Amino acid sequence: IVDTGKNQFHDQIGGIVGPVDRPSIFFWSQGGRTLYEAPIPDFPEQSPWPVIKPVATNIKEEGLAIADIDGDGEQELIAGTRWYKRISNGWEAHVITNDYISTRIAVAALDGEGDLEIILGEGDACISGKPQGGKLAYFKRGKDPRKPWIEHVLEEKMMDPHSLACGDICG
Repeated sequence: IVDTGKNQFHDQIGGIVGPVDRPSIFFWSQGGRTLYEAPIPDFPEQSPWPVIKPVATNIKEEGLAIADIDGDGEQELIAGTRWYKRISNGWEAHVITNDYISTRIAVAALDGEGDLEIILGEGDACISGKPQGGKLAYFKRGKDPRKPWIEHVLEEKMMDPHSLACGDICG
């Protein structure tokens, strides 16, 4: 669907984010240090797709999720250590945390209070500068979801887990 001239495309997710009527594919290009959006065209068989737009540049992260995390009824894009809200002239980025690398991401209501939490696990911590291993934590928003979220560490010293999923396994 795209040739950016850069390598290492990592993580893709599809869905409708914000007040638009067309789903997109979102993906990271670590080699290009860019998070992209590719609106799905009327004829997705065409190659390359006609519109590929950067969401964020000069950033090298991993992990993607889509959820309504600010409670406004529209989906947001959670990508790496930030979440992105579509605004009229592009994207508004908000920091979840600054202390995580190579993230795996999930979103779920974990604590029984009804709000969604963002779960981050460091997927390649050992090979990305943290030889002691990475963390797994959930982040709860405060009164203002645009401010950094409150960290609740679940596990430390994880040795490069590379997927993350949530579910009710206890029934």
